[in-house]
Amino acid sequence: KGIVSNEGALGYQDGTTIARTENAKTITLSTPAAGQFQARLPDGTKVWLNALSSITYPAAFTGSERHIQLKGEVYLDVAKNAKQPFVIQTDQQRIEVLGTSFNVNSYNDDGRTYTTLVAGSLRVTDTKTKHQVILSPGQQAIVNGKDLIEIKASGIEDSYTWKDGLYVLHEQPLSQYALKIERWYDVKVDMGAYGDRRFSAIIPRDAKLSEVLQAIELKSNVKFIREGRRITVMK
Repeated sequence: KGIVSNEGALGYQDGTTIARTENAKTITLSTPAAGQFQARLPDGTKVWLNALSSITYPAAFTGSERHIQLKGEVYLDVAKNAKQPFVIQTDQQRIEVLGTSFNVNSYNDDGRTYTTLVAGSLRVTDTKTKHQVILSPGQQAIVNGKDLIEIKASGIEDSYTWKDGLYVLHEQPLSQYALKIERWYDVKVDMGAYGDRRFSAIIPRDAKLSEVLQAIELKSNVKFIREGRRITVMK
């Protein structure tokens, strides 16, 4: 189900040792396309990595902060330690954890980074504009590096269901959905002229690609052609 990282030693959750890296200063965990993974960091923080995502962290948390770097999409359940704040850095933002559970989507597919708070409190800072907000549970911060940070407070509950094996889409353009399919199934998708059509669905993470494409065809009146790992809409 995942691995445990403990001061340079990596092992499976059943206690089996994978490797000992006594001299390592930083560790990077990354997932490929179509992959997901779970891990426990040296301080006990639990992380869930979605496809094409990575986290980089020290082999041991020392100093005044617990600092990690993040790319892609990661859900975190942060271990509490008031004396050593937990800080996350992405390409667009700095997140100071004042609480516990939240989701960060930093794929930047549309030029934005989305941080969704489930429990506790977060301080989110846009690294370009320096604008800063504090989130409460049930709020989402949207950072684009140009405008003030947008806070969304409704319809965000489904943004982190992926860690439980379920993807929920609400009126999402097919062009954006295509990017998700590429990450989930390690394929290339071209929606062509139909990219602006919107699509809603609830999809189990273990659904076959053929089932997902069939669902889109039925609900959006498009037809797909599959050639190896490339999928295109018929003209």
